[in-house]
Amino acid sequence: MRLPLIVTVGLLLMVGCKTVEPPVVEVLPVLIYQVPFPPLPPTVNASYLRLELKLLVNKDGEVERAFWLRGSGFDEWDSSALAAVNQWKYAPARHQSTPVSLWVRQVVKVQVREPLYMWLAEIVSPDMATSDSIVSLLREGKDFEALARELSTSETAERCGMMGRLDIRTFPLAVQDELVKLRRGEITKSIRLGDRYVIFKRVGEGWSRTNEIRSL
Repeated sequence: MRLPLIVTVGLLLMVGCKTVEPPVVEVLPVLIYQVPFPPLPPTVNASYLRLELKLLVNKDGEVERAFWLRGSGFDEWDSSALAAVNQWKYAPARHQSTPVSLWVRQVVKVQVREPLYMWLAEIVSPDMATSDSIVSLLREGKDFEALARELSTSETAERCGMMGRLDIRTFPLAVQDELVKLRRGEITKSIRLGDRYVIFKRVGEGWSRTNEIRSL
């Protein structure tokens, strides 16, 4: 089934209420995970749709409220797509290094592509310097599974970094572009994903036999 690919075009601070001063933030929210939209209605002939959303992203990076500023014009599809948006995850806005809630306007371009599934593992680091150091260790021949278990800050560390079989279309486009280059056994460079840095590895099904494998 061909599903819509969501390409984020821009994220803007929502202002316009004359009685309220706009919040001061140094860092806007960054989209790190997308739940795919439902299949587009068969009557949609355009190669892509450009849509706009008003979102309240809370301090935990969750979408607390969402409204269409410009939808597709198909009420049923818009409702289903909005349900997907409510499951998106962001790195939250920050003011003086503290996560804060923020209203933003998210512009998206919707294209249609086939899902692309891969078995993936990850090593997550809090900063680029640490992540780059781990990349160097991996290129020197260190074991990915052992480093993930020892150094990764993700909950997948207990599974030696194993994420499971994932549709990579759920990642931001820049991450997808890196993942599609991978052959089995290869790793990516350090990739910034919100407020963390991730090294992905393309692995085979059932790669880790020492830990319980669970698809996310």
